[in-house]
Amino acid sequence: MEYIITSVISLIIFILVGRLSVKFKLLDKPNKRKIHKIVTPYTGGFAIALIYVFIIFISDFSEKNLNSLLVGAFIIAIFGLMDDKYILNVGSKLIFQLLPIIYLVFYSKILLNDLGHYPLIGGLKLGSFSEVFTILCVYFLINASNYLDGLDGVLASNFLISLFALICFNPNINAEFLNFIIFISLPILIFLFFNYSIFNLMKMFLGDSGSFLLGYTLSFTMILAYTNYGIDISLIVWSLSFLVYEFLCVNIFRLANNKPIFKPSMDHIHHIIFKNNNSAFKTNICLILIQISLIMFGYAVYKLFGDIVSVISFVLFFPIFIFLRIFLIKKINF
Repeated sequence: MEYIITSVISLIIFILVGRLSVKFKLLDKPNKRKIHKIVTPYTGGFAIALIYVFIIFISDFSEKNLNSLLVGAFIIAIFGLMDDKYILNVGSKLIFQLLPIIYLVFYSKILLNDLGHYPLIGGLKLGSFSEVFTILCVYFLINASNYLDGLDGVLASNFLISLFALICFNPNINAEFLNFIIFISLPILIFLFFNYSIFNLMKMFLGDSGSFLLGYTLSFTMILAYTNYGIDISLIVWSLSFLVYEFLCVNIFRLANNKPIFKPSMDHIHHIIFKNNNSAFKTNICLILIQISLIMFGYAVYKLFGDIVSVISFVLFFPIFIFLRIFLIKKINF
């Protein structure tokens, strides 16, 4: 029943936020760097943040960290909305991202104390570096999510598949954690109807409020999956593999071509594939297949050879991903 109520409330909030966005001119205007042709509300992420606050009251999670995560997601979405409205510089963005990260790392103690336990090696303890390492990891995934948010449905689909992988990795997943995953996924599913303007709903974008929120939520959900709910870290990295690989690839290529890392550009994989088929739907299907293939490969390696080989494979597969990405670019540009 709670899922139905959440879905209905989500629909209402998206509609209200969309209308208010038009009234207060919170709109993304087309330009030569953007694909869309009409002004579109960039407040989808803010709407999701409001829904997450509602979920706190309806869900009654006994694990306080789950509620804290939703509060932090709301805060970072507010900062993202400020960035959408006022176009903050890189330094300001990083500072605003840091505040809600610190809230969960130091106040709620959601952090990585180790990087797993392996045969012959034992536990890879982080010790006093735990807080700094966790902050850097979350920073990484927030900005990787921001990179991936450049075409309808791409980031939202990636988020949902990564969370779904957690369920598949552990058939006996903790009931409350499963409930949490479903709750945070429902607004994203409904957002896709608005993002694609299905049933003639008002089109909406995630905006930086949404990319910050999804990256933040995904980061700390993955940390909790390992620290509190027993999902192996060698599986978690594979659920994030596409997001991580693509972010690293874009920055490596930019550095190699003497281009600024933080300047927006059309060099992301979704732009490259979209250039070839001119269809957001087809592009999403291609990216979903890539992401699922990576996750299935990682899971197969884990089941066949164990956790240490899975982690090593994750690292070694990155050069292969780079090669395949270069091949794709050359084939499209041929």
